[in-house]
Amino acid sequence: MKIFQVPSGITKIQTMAGGLRIIVDTQEILTGDAMERLFKLYNKLGWFTFSVHQIEKEDIVSLPPIKSDSKKTPSQRMRDVIYRIWEVDNKGYDIFDNFYTWYMEKMIDRLKEMINT
Repeated sequence: MKIFQVPSGITKIQTMAGGLRIIVDTQEILTGDAMERLFKLYNKLGWFTFSVHQIEKEDIVSLPPIKSDSKKTPSQRMRDVIYRIWEVDNKGYDIFDNFYTWYMEKMIDRLKEMINT
């Protein structure tokens, strides 16, 4: 599959546990073919390349293999899930790390209760 390219701009950047969420808005109406190609990329792991100038063949460098999400450790996966919980209801914690510490203490206390029963 060839690289998908469309004139666009980065309109929002949000921090996440283990990465960033980048919102990109296209600067033109996409053709049906372009939209089909784009939707086939949905939920696929790949490389994001952005330039304020047209990207030339010489600009593309040899890239290392992509680390797949499936290779995350169980604790990395748990942190990602806790991050999603924080996005839905932050319980008054504006900083994720503070929420994470509070949530983990809550989980640890529950696990301790299971030992004592």
